[in-house]
Amino acid sequence: MKRYLCALGDPELWSFRGGFLKMLLDAGLETGFLDGCLRLEPEAFRIQRYIWNAIAILRFGQSGGFQYSPYFLNRLIAQARLDDRPVELVSQFPLLPSPPWPDNWTVSFYIDATLKQIFEDYGRQSAISRQHMANSIARERKAYEGARFVICRSRWNAASVCGDYGIDEQRVFIVPPGANIPDNACTEFGPSADRNVLTLGFIGVEWQRKRLDLLNAVAEELTRREIATRVLAIGPPRSVQNLFPFVECVGPIDKTTDCERFVDTVREFHFGCLFSDAEALGISIIECQRLGIPVIGRRSGGIPEAVNKSAGFIVDHDFRIPEVADLIEDAWSPGKYNHLCEAARGAAHQFTWLNAVRNLQGVWDGDTRCQFRPVHAAVEERSGSCK
Repeated sequence: MKRYLCALGDPELWSFRGGFLKMLLDAGLETGFLDGCLRLEPEAFRIQRYIWNAIAILRFGQSGGFQYSPYFLNRLIAQARLDDRPVELVSQFPLLPSPPWPDNWTVSFYIDATLKQIFEDYGRQSAISRQHMANSIARERKAYEGARFVICRSRWNAASVCGDYGIDEQRVFIVPPGANIPDNACTEFGPSADRNVLTLGFIGVEWQRKRLDLLNAVAEELTRREIATRVLAIGPPRSVQNLFPFVECVGPIDKTTDCERFVDTVREFHFGCLFSDAEALGISIIECQRLGIPVIGRRSGGIPEAVNKSAGFIVDHDFRIPEVADLIEDAWSPGKYNHLCEAARGAAHQFTWLNAVRNLQGVWDGDTRCQFRPVHAAVEERSGSCK
């Protein structure tokens, strides 16, 4: 039986979802885990989206949520022309395929957040009516119930699958992803900048949710302590730096067309930082660690899973600015920082898609090391294989 990757688009395209599905696909083909992908074109339904939204206003009292509708999802998957062939699908979207699916399809999901988390933790409730939201979550539950495996990218995500959707823990696994950087672009590791100015790195377009303001406050506190500090931000428009005196914005950098510039900029970071209010995982600090940059992440959503504690730090969700400044000031001492960079360079190989796909293959082979096990203790550090 052939195994295909599927998503709300074409995984073959570098421009789709920042290229991470292309890297997952390539690693899957290289290892034999995947036989290919479904090349779907949601853009073909642009007119139908307008019509559906108009009808949704009459039916639900609000437009929005076309991508969650069986009308769209059933027609999208039909583009693959799977006919009556037995097939195995590894889906990146919680409702694709929309249940119920044919008996000769075996479906597993590899997701970073449930719809409930997207609507509630990311504050997307206003984009969809309550009735359509409830209907979508109910169908999502049926999809997970009918799936072979539900593979999550963080413990935060897995806890929702089991706790909010009632899925048996024995079918739920955790496999963190690789960095969204091609391996051939990762040839040098560790910070390239000198120690004249401490550079705190930030990556993300949604700078409000990712709390660029907190990072600016940390830089201000360190500067007050006579440690020259700046925040170097990839993603926010340059105008944002006018709001924060310690932030320098380079603007968005498209890794699919300007990867060398992206890598060079990230290697100017002394610490990659992510203090999001809500975050499914924290790809930005995975990218930093792939390049051997130490990181600091907030205990929020799936961020703790993305941090290798030998190469970085996790701070409490309700941290105070002086506490983070204390941590950085201590870690910035030459001896400690050099040791941290050595650990970060040594761990860089863990953050590849080949490593992630080997862990996915392990799930199919019956390896239970990636199986979700609820714990009350702090999240264990990330390692090269699942725990």
